Order: sequence, then C-alpha cells, then structure tokens
Amino acid sequence: MKNFYLFMITLAFVPLAFTACDDSENKTETEATLSLSTEGYSAVSEGGDFSVGITSNSYWDISIADSVGIAATWITPEETSGSGNTEVSFTVKANTESVKRTAFITIATASGEASGVVKVMQAAADISNPVKPEGYSFPICEMLETDESHNLSNAVISGNKCTFTKGLVIERSGSDASLSFLCPAHTSPKANGWFQRAVTAVNWAAGDSWILAIPVKEDLSGDLRFCFGSRKDKMATSGEWTFEWSKDSTDWNAFSGTITAAVSDAMWKHIDFNIPDADKIQAGNKLYIKFTKTAEQATVAYFSHGICITKSSADKSSVPAMDNSDIVYSNGFDDLVAANAQYIEVPMGFMRSWTTGYSTKTGSNYVPADKYTTAVQCYGRPGYLQVSYADESVFSRDRAGSYTVNVGDRLKEMGYTKADLVLTFKAATIKNAYGENSLQDLTVSADGTSGAVVTGGEVGNSLEDGTFKTFTVKISGATQSTSITFGTVEKTDVEDYQKDYRFFLDDILIKTDGNTESNGSKGNGGVGDYGEGNNWK
Repeated sequence: MKNFYLFMITLAFVPLAFTACDDSENKTETEATLSLSTEGYSAVSEGGDFSVGITSNSYWDISIADSVGIAATWITPEETSGSGNTEVSFTVKANTESVKRTAFITIATASGEASGVVKVMQAAADISNPVKPEGYSFPICEMLETDESHNLSNAVISGNKCTFTKGLVIERSGSDASLSFLCPAHTSPKANGWFQRAVTAVNWAAGDSWILAIPVKEDLSGDLRFCFGSRKDKMATSGEWTFEWSKDSTDWNAFSGTITAAVSDAMWKHIDFNIPDADKIQAGNKLYIKFTKTAEQATVAYFSHGICITKSSADKSSVPAMDNSDIVYSNGFDDLVAANAQYIEVPMGFMRSWTTGYSTKTGSNYVPADKYTTAVQCYGRPGYLQVSYADESVFSRDRAGSYTVNVGDRLKEMGYTKADLVLTFKAATIKNAYGENSLQDLTVSADGTSGAVVTGGEVGNSLEDGTFKTFTVKISGATQSTSITFGTVEKTDVEDYQKDYRFFLDDILIKTDGNTESNGSKGNGGVGDYGEGNNWK
C-alpha cells in the first residue's frame, strides 16, 4: 500500500515537468526582433528633421557616431531609448564646414540580439553663393560663437579662410595654410572650458600672415585700438610679428603702436594704430589688417576668441570738478581713459574680462590719482574702474576689493565740521566666461566710527550686465573723520570665495545736501579738533 501511494505521488508530478519543459522551449522561440523603416537619409547643409520608424518586440537603445566611432553631436534624437513599435524624430544641425559629413544611427535591442543602422549624409555648406554680409558698426566686434554642442556656429572654414556670417574674413597666407576649429582650445580650466575656442594653423614660415578683411557700415578713421586673441605664436616676443592696415589690400601702412600682450595663459593682445581722416575707410568698404610672422614656427598657432576695434582712448567724463562750496568729491576716472582693458559694454565674451596684466595681477592694480581715495584690488578700465578681480581661465581669485573715499579730508579743506551729503554714482556688473553675472552684492557703507549714517547703500542685485545705471545714496552726519567705501562683504568659505565679485564704478559725485556746519560759526564755536570725530557740544 505504501508503494502504491508513492507511485501515485510521482505520477502526479510528471505533467508538471512536461509543462515546464514546454514553457522553456516557447521562450527560446520568442527572440528579440527589430526592423527600421529606412536605411539612409540625405540632409541638406542647412539641416532639418526626419523620422525613423522602429518595429520591435523588445527594449532598444539609440547611439550615433561617425565612421571611426566618435560621437556625432550634429544629430540629435528625440529620445535615446524606448520599447516596442514607434517613430523617433531626429534633428540635423546646419553644416558650417565646406565638406560633407556622414554619421551612422545605430538602434539595437537591449539584449543585442537585433539591430539596425541608418546612414545619414549631410551636404557641405555652400560658400560659393553666400548671403551678402551685413558688415560691422563701430565699435567693431566679432567673436567665434558656438552652438550647444560647441561647434562653430557663425562662420564657415574652407581651406585657408574662416568666413563669418556678418562678413569678417580671417585668412592665413603661406604654403601650409589650412585652418581648423578647436573647442575647447586650452587645458585650463580642465572642466567646462568650452569658452576657450580658436581657429588653428600650423607650420609658419617667415612672411606668412593672418589677413583680416572687415566690412564696415560707417566711415572709419582716427586713433583706434585693435584687440584680438591668440596663443602659442610668440606674439609677446619683440620683433616676432609686424602689423599693417590697408583700405584696398594692396597699399599697406605700418601700425604706429607696439603690441601689448600679457604672458603665460593670457590670450588677449592689443595694438593701437591711426587711420588719417584723408584715408578713412568709407562706409560699405573694407578695412584690411595684416600681421606677419618674421621667423619660422612649426608649432600650432591659435587665433583665439575673436577681434575688437575701438577708439584707443575713452571719452572724458562730464562730472563737475571739486570746489570749496558744495562739491565735496568727484571722479570720472579720466586718468583711466587710455587704460588697456576692454569695455564691458562690447559683446566680447571671455575677452571683455581682460585687464592689462591679467595673469600678473600686480601690474594692473589701480593707484588712485588723488589723495582722497584708497583702492584695494581695483583695476583700470577705459574711463571707469573695476573693483575686485576674477580669472575664469585658471580659477585664481584675489580678495573682493574696495574703493574708499576719505570724505573727512575734503570736509576739512572746505571748512565744514559736519555735513549731510548726497552721493550719486554709476555702477555695472559683467557676465563671466560661463555667461553668469558676477555676484551683485555692492554695498556703500560708512566707516562705522565717525557717526555718519548711510541710507540706500544696499545696492544689492540692482546692477545690470554691461550697462551703467545711476544710483543715489544719502549720507547724514558726515564729519571730518568720515570715509565712504564701495565694496562687497568679504567671503571666508572657499566655495564662495572662489566666485566672481567684480563690479564697475564711474562718475562718483558727492555734494552737500543743504545741512552743513562750519568751524567758528556752529557746533562748539570752533573750539576743539574734529579731526578725530569728537562728540558735538
């Protein structure tokens, strides 16, 4: 009986075993499948959109690469993974190069059992019939711009020429004169260094040149400054390059100035020149600039960032001069009108961050021209002052910086022992290389010991990028020991400390505000020394 029950139990499990074997065989038969609606697509140079139909019973992934396996960033899929049957859209960016390009879209099941490939070919940019360039207004500015994938977006490189949409042409002369675009074009910073961009050329022989053709929209003459970016070309070495300008690319005139170039990682150079009014470049014509190598150089030379042409010096300020009646202090920073830095108003990207001695900071520390002010970490700009310092390229920071007006010294000279004052000034901020505004925590404060009270000094985030705004601050109870400081709160945390705290000052004007007291007539009748801010009697 016992054996009978054992036999029945064993028999009961036999169908289950057969069923399990059948399920396994069915799973093996259901393999991943995938097919695509097309095997190829031809894109025009201007770019566009197209779709690929996917038929599959599995999960799948999309990858895009060129013929050697490098990611092709000029094709963007609507999605990079999915499952089942669907249609996926792809966007092809415009081709700004003068050669056609090819990429392969691979769509494969997650298991790798099935896949399909779409070959995408895009036509080269047509530079034989370009759109008529619009030319440049003054000040002239043109930068190497990139799209979100850091490809050159506002110019086409063909052989030895880089032609910009607005009309600038950068040409390299010589037997080995082909150009290429590089972004990032520097190893510092090692991360997020895409703002470092350049057109590169190799194998320079004596007599090879960079030649620029710049169409202008208005008459151009006078004392001018040519600013440009470059690296690894010995531009800072005396006698390595010569500079000339022309109105017809035939008759050339030597630049009157000498090249100013910082050292090390600094990539900004400038040189002044003069176009006589009799030889002015008329609107609708072109200014040609040529700089020529005087010695052989086999290493790569970088034409970095772009160019800018401005006046060689800024206009003088219109703020009134100090007097002994009501103008306590005024400064339009006219001692800086010829400063070698670049304007923050001009859209120069990374290059507008530059000041003379950018990599050797002590060379550009501002020394006030008058005896009433002190400056810490301040730098000259054309006709205005930069307070504080920041360097996007190597992430080195100095202290936040400040500019102090010793109001008390002026009150002594004017014969006032106490006065209410009104301060007006212009201020602005700047965008750094990453497109972020410098931190806007500008504060106008009194010394804290003389009893003066500042109202409206918390300027905060009211500054604008590259545009000077006028601010008004009230100062009550200023004495012969009062000082007023433009600055930011000092940061001690390393992460906060290594940020950008630059701001810019111009046209500072401090006037009496109708309430003054003078020695010998008010206060204590002229008895006592108010130079230390003594209490009033």
